[in-house]
Amino acid sequence: MEKLNRNLTNGELFNIIGNKLDDKLLMIIDSIITSNSEYTMLYVVQMVDDLPSNINVSKFEAEQLDWNTNMIMRAMFNAKTDIAGNLPKGTKISGARIRVFDTFTPDFDDQSPRLTYEKDGIRTLLGDPIYRHTQVVYDYEFENLGGHSVIDYDNTIPIAEYEKIKIKSKSIPIAAILGKIPITA
Repeated sequence: MEKLNRNLTNGELFNIIGNKLDDKLLMIIDSIITSNSEYTMLYVVQMVDDLPSNINVSKFEAEQLDWNTNMIMRAMFNAKTDIAGNLPKGTKISGARIRVFDTFTPDFDDQSPRLTYEKDGIRTLLGDPIYRHTQVVYDYEFENLGGHSVIDYDNTIPIAEYEKIKIKSKSIPIAAILGKIPITA
């Protein structure tokens, strides 16, 4: 599993690990000691098959259309370095999973909004870009949090147009003001 690393595309990851994600367990693909050597950033992947559709197609309908609803999702989290040292690449973790949630705010300065599958447009709701986030949680936390929380988009903006109108501000998205989504800090 030495070939595993965080810089691989999902396609490259799949070529290395194949169906080893079919059990839907988390798999560690990389680890990097942070600037504080007490902590290590762990990078994990998981095959997720219960992500809500943005096009109002149920899992049942997708299966009847023979659409593959499985997707590899990634997340990262910090662990104490002495704990992370016992979790080499390829290690599987049970009892936890990746939770996917969308917001109108990026996690970091250069985070890109959600792209269309063709990667030529930005997904928006009422003109506000949507950002995808992942978090590693225990199975019981996933249920308590209500599972994944995906924002249904209503439009896409071409990337070139988005770059022209992009404004960096801390304003509340219009969708939140209109009650389409809850306002979060």
